[in-house]
Amino acid sequence: MNLQSKWAGLGITFQETPTLNAPEEVILDTIRYDDFPKDRKLFGLMLLWLQTYGSYVHVERLQRMIKGLPSHELALLGGLFLKVRMHTKDHRFDSLLKHIRRHLGEHTPTFPTLSDHQFFIERHGLDEEFIVFGIQIAKLKAANTKKILSEPLLLKSNIWLHHRCMFGVNFRADVATIMKLHNPQNGYQAAKLAGCSVNSGYRHWRDLHKVGWLTADLA
Repeated sequence: MNLQSKWAGLGITFQETPTLNAPEEVILDTIRYDDFPKDRKLFGLMLLWLQTYGSYVHVERLQRMIKGLPSHELALLGGLFLKVRMHTKDHRFDSLLKHIRRHLGEHTPTFPTLSDHQFFIERHGLDEEFIVFGIQIAKLKAANTKKILSEPLLLKSNIWLHHRCMFGVNFRADVATIMKLHNPQNGYQAAKLAGCSVNSGYRHWRDLHKVGWLTADLA
């Protein structure tokens, strides 16, 4: 997977041809990146994006997508979103953090393979959010704000975020995007691609067809 092109599609200024993906997919692809914490650059960029544009994350969709995620990846996601929650005060992330804690269990496991060397931690300080989820690393900081596009440019270039700004961060926005990108033949196909219930997929697909969404010039 080319994570740089995916993040370029979300406004990170990599010199890559952008690919258009929903942020939830790109976040999970980055969580699965197996070179953390040795290579923390992508995590610093992801933290920058989330602290800047986290309001465009579809939390309910992300919660549905993390079912079956292994514990070390859940822990990474937990540490990351706890940092975002502390920075943005976005209460929507409380349900996600509660979900992760519940799946990790009452006694949070530790993850030595994800931990930094003690000397590095002593030099840079312990990351107080990741340690909550059993990951002992030096403080993770967001990348420089020069590394990210402005919101007007991002909304023009990413159809997922464009529709979430238009409709709200919900499944209707995502079905609208999927109809433009993939032209599903029915609500069931739309639901599968959006990750929502079949009833919800049919309702949004049907209503958007009523207003001629596929031929509308709003996107």
